[in-house]
Amino acid sequence: MVIVMKNLAKYLSDALGELRIFSAATSNSSLNNVSIPVLQEGTLSKQARALFIAGNLKSALDLANQLIAQEPKNPEGYQIRASSQLGLKNYGMALEDFNQTIALDPRYASSAGFIYAKSYAEYNLGMVDVAKLGMQKSADLFLASGDQKHSEQATSYLEKMNSGEPLEANT
Repeated sequence: MVIVMKNLAKYLSDALGELRIFSAATSNSSLNNVSIPVLQEGTLSKQARALFIAGNLKSALDLANQLIAQEPKNPEGYQIRASSQLGLKNYGMALEDFNQTIALDPRYASSAGFIYAKSYAEYNLGMVDVAKLGMQKSADLFLASGDQKHSEQATSYLEKMNSGEPLEANT
């Protein structure tokens, strides 16, 4: 789970740059270095993202809930909440928020990092075939963008999915 959290934090950090802003923040998660589109970056979302990157998932979740209450049509709140839920292993709630994020802004559905994280949740919910398709798509998108490292990580997860293995040793 530590690897997953390192990647999650990094993908959220990198997400600042996919549509508008680039961020060099680093952290401790496996969904790290994965890009997610960010359309609006207000103070509350910056604070929630910083808490997430620092590994304070419950506080990030609380701020994401506040952001959603203030701006229910802002996909950023749902995306941060989904990622926090994923880190807390609340896969069903994470998937709901990933889907709401896409409903609010379909551009998220074409982000390698977003697909990677969503597929991770789907796999842990037993949605194996859907998760495999998503993980393959994320690997392809990473590779197409020149991100060999994360393409290989997604491919490794896909191989584990194909063999029925857990994605992390302690999940």
